[in-house]
Amino acid sequence: MPGPRPLQKAVAALFAVVALCAAGRAQAPEPPGLRPMKAFREAEGLPQTTINALAQDREGRLWAGTIAGIARFDGRSWRRMEGPASGYALMVNTGAMTATSDGSLWAGTRFQGLLEYRREGLKVHNSAQGTPLENINAVLESSRKDASGRPILFAATYGRGLARYADGAWSYVPSELPDGRLHCLLERDGILWVGTHRGLWTWDGEHWKAFEGNATLADPVVRALAETVDPQGRRTLWIGMERGGLFLLRHGRLEQAPLRERTGSTSV
Repeated sequence: MPGPRPLQKAVAALFAVVALCAAGRAQAPEPPGLRPMKAFREAEGLPQTTINALAQDREGRLWAGTIAGIARFDGRSWRRMEGPASGYALMVNTGAMTATSDGSLWAGTRFQGLLEYRREGLKVHNSAQGTPLENINAVLESSRKDASGRPILFAATYGRGLARYADGAWSYVPSELPDGRLHCLLERDGILWVGTHRGLWTWDGEHWKAFEGNATLADPVVRALAETVDPQGRRTLWIGMERGGLFLLRHGRLEQAPLRERTGSTSV
């Protein structure tokens, strides 16, 4: 059986390096048999070493969004990607990078709006191009389809609420949210879950609803959402907060994970 491709090995190594950097403390010696890890820095082609987002595109290439640019890894070397002409540094927001089914890579930035990297080149979605998108914290390809049958994209903006890309145009979703500062997006069973500056909310395509457990969460600022499924098919929703630690929703029960005990921090 052929061994792992260079890109697969490099992706695994890079994720391990990022995890070690995030831990910020000395690690125990590696168990025997593990391969040494490789650290990638500016000398290897990264624009900067503070990596806010990672994504793997349909062709298996790894993309890294930093606070000073975007780079793509083909398994052997990094290539710095072009960005829009601007007086600001190209800063990708934390977690604001996703690959879509058509092969594109989308990156949400702090000042330059939403960047779409296609095979034909870069397309910029921001005010300069007639799209009122500047500070984007998350982008999601949903299971919903537009009139042409293409997946609808959603973008979480910081200050303007939820934006939707359908039929080749952006629009804002009418909102009942108490705060337009959105941080993260997740789709579960066709329902959009939205982490905001004032708790967790859901949107079914027509109506907004506050998460019933908002009063239990230790912090109203929901920064991260993820879902895992165990081998028995049981699903867990993970809710990360700015200062309130990590909560998980499983079997209909909301409980707090021991983040402070394990890491010494309550920030996600």
